[in-house]
Amino acid sequence: MSDQVIQHAGRGHSELGPSSSERWLKCTPSAVLSAQFQDRPSVYAEEGTFLHELCELKLHRYLGDMTRDVIERQYAEHRDNDFYSDEAEEVTDVYVNHCIEVIEAIRLSCADPYIAVEHRLDFSEYVPGGFGTGDFLAIGDGVIEVIDFKGGRGVRVNADHNSQLMSSGNTRVAASAVCRMRPCSPAKVVHLVGSAS
Repeated sequence: MSDQVIQHAGRGHSELGPSSSERWLKCTPSAVLSAQFQDRPSVYAEEGTFLHELCELKLHRYLGDMTRDVIERQYAEHRDNDFYSDEAEEVTDVYVNHCIEVIEAIRLSCADPYIAVEHRLDFSEYVPGGFGTGDFLAIGDGVIEVIDFKGGRGVRVNADHNSQLMSSGNTRVAASAVCRMRPCSPAKVVHLVGSAS
C-alpha cells in the first residue's frame, strides 16, 4: 500500500503531450511558441485539477492500494477546498462508478487485469519527448480501456475523435508501457471513453 500524496499540479507535462495535442497537431510550431509563456491556469483548469484529485482518491479507496489514513486525511483536505461541493462529489462519483464498472467487467474475463490510476504514458517513440498521464487505464485479455475524466466546465470537450484520448489510448503506447512490466496478451480492442458532467 502506498502513502503517496496526490498532487496533480506538481506533475510534469510534455510540450507535446496529449492534453495540448489538438493545438500542436494542427500547428506544430505552437509547441515551441507556447513554451515562451508562463502557464497561468484558468479557474476552470484549477477546478479540473481539483476534480481529478478527488477522482484519484476515490479510485484508490476502491482499489485499496493506498492506506486508509492517507486517503481520509487527503480527502479531508479536499473538503476544505473552495472547489468542494455536492456537485463535485456527484460528477466525480459518476466517473468513478463508470471506472468501477469497467474494472468489474474486465475481471470477468481476466483474473489479473492491470489497473492504473494516473499512469504515465510514454509515446516518445512516435512523438519526440511525448508523454502524458492516463487518468484511468485497465488492461485485460485483449482489451485496453483508457478513460479520461472531464469535469464539464470551461472549454467543451467531445470524446468522439478526441486527440487527447487518441494519443493516450494508442494501443501500442498503453500496451507496451504495461507489457514491459508483465506479460500481456495482445490488445485487440481500444475503448476511448470521455466522462463529462
